[in-house]
Amino acid sequence: MAIIMLLLTACNKKLDIVPEDTLTERQALEKQASAEGILGDAYTKLFEACREQAYTMGDQSTEMMEFQPYLQHNRWYEGLYGPRTNEDESMPINFWANNYKTINLANVVINKLPAYGQFNRQLMQQYVAEAKFIRAFSYFNLLKYFGDGALEGRMEGLGVPLRLEAYDGYDASKNIPRSSNKKVYEQILKDIDEAIPELVVAFGNEVSTRSRAVKGSANALGARVALYMQNYELALKYSNEVLMNANYVDAASILDVFADNSGNEIGKQTKLNMAIPELIFAFPVSHNNAGLNSGSSVNHGIDYIFGGIFFNPAFLSSYESNDIRANQLFINVSFFSLPPVKISRKFSDPNQTDNLVAFRRAELVLTKAEALANINGLNQQSVDLLNLIHQRSFVASQRPVPYTMGSFGSKQALIDAILRERSWELAGEGQDRFDRMRTGRNVNPVLPRYKYALPVPYKEIVITGGLIEQNTGY
Repeated sequence: MAIIMLLLTACNKKLDIVPEDTLTERQALEKQASAEGILGDAYTKLFEACREQAYTMGDQSTEMMEFQPYLQHNRWYEGLYGPRTNEDESMPINFWANNYKTINLANVVINKLPAYGQFNRQLMQQYVAEAKFIRAFSYFNLLKYFGDGALEGRMEGLGVPLRLEAYDGYDASKNIPRSSNKKVYEQILKDIDEAIPELVVAFGNEVSTRSRAVKGSANALGARVALYMQNYELALKYSNEVLMNANYVDAASILDVFADNSGNEIGKQTKLNMAIPELIFAFPVSHNNAGLNSGSSVNHGIDYIFGGIFFNPAFLSSYESNDIRANQLFINVSFFSLPPVKISRKFSDPNQTDNLVAFRRAELVLTKAEALANINGLNQQSVDLLNLIHQRSFVASQRPVPYTMGSFGSKQALIDAILRERSWELAGEGQDRFDRMRTGRNVNPVLPRYKYALPVPYKEIVITGGLIEQNTGY
């Protein structure tokens, strides 16, 4: 160690010289193109934090996907995860690491672009706002995975460490404990509210408008956060902003939102249309993919088509007769000589290059309906909003009689119908676990309640000398 320190001291001047092919943060943030590159990398890191099992575990945890005919265990349903790094327990560790990598890049833009940037001030403010959206998205991911009681109304429970400065090298004196769920929620909403005024309404092309932060996507994130907080007045405020935005229109049919790509060949590039008015925010996987095979990291990694994840026949039978979401959105696939099983065509491309949908207008319609029902009880506007989604799920000649106020005997009956519609409409989009947690329902009959929050990675506890505490029960 002494020799190393002597050499470092002797070479101090050389070490201060930046290699010719390396940009310092200051240099990278000075110009628009390279600053936008850092922001683009933050979006890529956010995609990595949201793809694969980070996306599907919300539905794999519940009876929606309990049925796993080709796997010995469904780890999310059974709670087969812990704080260490063996094969079954590695995913929570990845969720933690990928989101903090994203947050770090967002922090670089938020904290350092205003000081170092040497280009259009309004554009710099927009980039900072986009970075705040990304940071809020990542902290929301972390809170719904790791927050102890964050979705169950326990605001003083342990959330996650709030790291709001960019990483400048490990310094033990800068280790911080987990903030409360309340403080993490407050920071998420602060980032969203500060971002919205500086974000554009739309970009010059549909792909950017629906895959970068704009006013609509920031309000959509705010609506989901508020709903998970059980702050229905705030959820109503954010959802109204989205629903009044002319950039977003419900598709005539859910089949117009999700293409059937199950007939594609491995290695064949899939170009999916991002110019779908119902999309609010999605990761444009098909547009960023160069036709590589399914092993490429640019793919979403969702294993519906490859036999890893299937929908429970009992869940599929809960749909009403003639509902196109059950009859046409779910398709049969067979593997070898095994009986056919159902997958969702939302993610049916064998290249795994379907666009990864994060927010769409139909969800916001149901969010507003649920918020109004919680605020005003049994009310006509919630019934009308519920009908918008339910009625479009049938061909015109087979639509059921619309719901009326008389269809529900109580406020709770209306809320239950809205939640049931959410599970039908958003099946495969990874929200069922969290919808159950926030509404006081069991995730599933076998998952212990203490495992509703994932375990904090063991190495985080060790490296901070116990400053970061583990969730109860692990």
